Amino acid sequence: MDNTLMSYTPSPVIFANRLFVFHTAAHEWGQLWFNSMDTRGNWAGDTEITSNLIFYNAGSPPVALVYNDVLYVFYVGSNWQIFYIWCTADSPHRDKLE
Repeated sequence: MDNTLMSYTPSPVIFANRLFVFHTAAHEWGQLWFNSMDTRGNWAGDTEITSNLIFYNAGSPPVALVYNDVLYVFYVGSNWQIFYIWCTADSPHRDKLE
């Protein structure tokens, strides 16, 4: 992945025929990013998703997984609570684990 800098371990997952790699930024505390690769091996480029999230603490890496054709990304948020975002092939969503 050219031009992709990260801290902590990235979290790769295959979803909708693409390889997604979720990661924290290398030099900026509290940023969550992803990059994706198509079936031809072309990387789309890093995209920051932090601005759409409830306060993100980069004290630990994100964890991504697919379950029943839904992509979930878990992350540590405000007050060190566990939050997650999820999406289907059609739409993204955000929730907090209670």
